[in-house]
Amino acid sequence: MDSAPTVAVHVLVFPWPRQGLINPMLHLATALLDAGVHVTFLHTEHNLSRIASARAPPPRLRLLSIPDGLPDDHPRHYMELMESMCTTGSAAYRALLLSSLLPADDVPPVTCVVADGTMPFATDIAEDLGIPALAFCTFSACSSLAFMSMPKVFELGENPFPADDPVCGVSGMEGILRR
Repeated sequence: MDSAPTVAVHVLVFPWPRQGLINPMLHLATALLDAGVHVTFLHTEHNLSRIASARAPPPRLRLLSIPDGLPDDHPRHYMELMESMCTTGSAAYRALLLSSLLPADDVPPVTCVVADGTMPFATDIAEDLGIPALAFCTFSACSSLAFMSMPKVFELGENPFPADDPVCGVSGMEGILRR
């Protein structure tokens, strides 16, 4: 009986470049490593240096980075970072994925991408290149509700946001959600 050659599993984990979203993805990467999977943790050049200096990454975790397109001293506000990641970051990500389709330095080709759900370009590019991909949302249920409630906040005219006032029009978040 002939058996097909086994292909080593290699997952590329790509979180959104914010600490609260990096940490859960690092936990996922560590769990995958513990299961014997090859893992590459991809991040922005700006954040990767901060991650590496904050604590030693797990052994066998391969760290790679791409530029986010913003200067080092930029405050990286959400919308500016998103725009830059969708242009500069996505082009660098595509090039990196193309190069990762070939084995190198005892590292098998990337066989799957797990990207943060806030970066649809990451799964789109992977799938365009024939790499299975999934979006993994690491933010809390409260954050999800807050994001989904933003149209209602605008509809109620509760913007622009004055400092630390409560948002009153979002069901279930009264007394919790603040501007």
